[in-house]
Amino acid sequence: MQLLLLLCLCFVAAGKKPNIVFIVSDDLGWDDVGFRSHQINTPNIDYMHHNGVTLNQYYVQDVCSPSRSTFMSGLFPLHNSINDWIPYKSSYGLPLNITTTADKMNEAGYESHAVGKWHLGFYKWGYTPTYRGFKSFYGFYGGGQDYFTHVAEYYDFRFDNGTKCGPGCSKVAWEAHGTYSTEAFTTRAVDIINTHNQDKPLFLYLAYQAVHAPSEVPHSYVVPYIGKIHDHHRRIFAGMLSCMDEGIGNVTKALKKVGMYDNTLFVFTTDNGGPMPDSPGGDYVGSRNWPLRGGKHSIWEGGTRGTSVVYGKGINKKPYTNQNLMHGVDWLPTLLSATGTGVKPPPGIDGVDQWDSISNNGSQVRDWILYGRHDDAKYSNYDDGIRVGDWKLLRDWGGLPDDWTPPVNASMSTRSASIPAEPDFEYDAAAAQAAQCLRCQGTSCIGEKKTRTPKLFNVALGKDPDERSDVAKQNPDKVKQLLTRLDTTLKTGVPTAHDDPSCPKPTHPENSHLHLRIWEPWCGVD
Repeated sequence: MQLLLLLCLCFVAAGKKPNIVFIVSDDLGWDDVGFRSHQINTPNIDYMHHNGVTLNQYYVQDVCSPSRSTFMSGLFPLHNSINDWIPYKSSYGLPLNITTTADKMNEAGYESHAVGKWHLGFYKWGYTPTYRGFKSFYGFYGGGQDYFTHVAEYYDFRFDNGTKCGPGCSKVAWEAHGTYSTEAFTTRAVDIINTHNQDKPLFLYLAYQAVHAPSEVPHSYVVPYIGKIHDHHRRIFAGMLSCMDEGIGNVTKALKKVGMYDNTLFVFTTDNGGPMPDSPGGDYVGSRNWPLRGGKHSIWEGGTRGTSVVYGKGINKKPYTNQNLMHGVDWLPTLLSATGTGVKPPPGIDGVDQWDSISNNGSQVRDWILYGRHDDAKYSNYDDGIRVGDWKLLRDWGGLPDDWTPPVNASMSTRSASIPAEPDFEYDAAAAQAAQCLRCQGTSCIGEKKTRTPKLFNVALGKDPDERSDVAKQNPDKVKQLLTRLDTTLKTGVPTAHDDPSCPKPTHPENSHLHLRIWEPWCGVD
């Protein structure tokens, strides 16, 4: 009898659904985490890298909202309508007829909580997180703000505690005013873990503000880099990233304390590449994408090839670097598969199940990705791109920034991708300009943006992943093939989201204590 009971208990333990902690870093560059840069201390992210799976051919969108829309919907922006970042005053969001990742996790028996940055629309309450599948939300609805005051023209920090927590339920989190957001989000994540009823598995969506602009962090996190990193922007950035990494460590400690850690799957991902000094958004704070070309706002590899690590429960082969092609749209079906519940993803999504590929280093299940429009091409199909196999085609141009991380001197701009990144750099405008001319390989740099000519790169590892050699002229048949594939794909798109003409301008109630006006939904519930 005792043996039978033991066998039953083992069977239950083996079949227990894993907790899932999905961590998003905002604007993290390819060459920022410690295991790549060897410059910034990220011991907790590095631990996941050294003991889990690092996704080396993983793609996201070029800016915030489109990437988050893929994480939540399993659909490319072409099919979910969120083709660019959503400004605060916008009266639109991720369409309400889209089933979210949280909705499906709930169907699988999970309790879902969201912490941090939302940026998928909030003009109506129905677009806010607790109406999209989450039991609670603590954070800000918009895309960026001051880390301490939480002001983006007006105050934006909420605590929505309960399903469909709208008028009369949602609270302005005034107590967070003055608290650094990374620390506030970590504290809330730890509280969720400490109070979680373990009869149900936990799905925690933890979307940090770090390392997005503005360049702000408590000075204590900068101190270790004084004298080690000479560039002012990079030094503060290092402190911001280290603070976030410490927060991740505190989350793992909380999971260990309550006995949930060994049954937890962790996903760490950026939402796009890091901004560069000449980023059109003016949001550079010190990130690096070396050796990749471009950065946030562009659909060059530096803007779209993202850092991601998977670690924990269910990973059978480890540690290793996964070379299979993957995109952010794949997280919805992949996480559902990881639950082992048999719950199916919504029909018709773009995402594919990558769980066997990640957990066992299984066969590649995706052979193409759609880059989407870069940030300067909101209403044009000219500036779009597609990758099929090893070949990447840009219909015209990849957008700004289109250079490589500013080098110490011009010669370093042409070094091989196999050469490690420099431990530090100072921005040298003359060297950067010289490097830009070097990349043109003897042709004119001026007017590249305006030429309506497709560009083709073999971005396979060992070939040209840094996009230094446009081989379109040498491969006309491949260009024709990929243009046809791209045009066919674009014809399946839905209209880009736009402002609701029936919705008035935002209103901003004022708080009598802090004398701050606030952001909150201004156009009803749904």
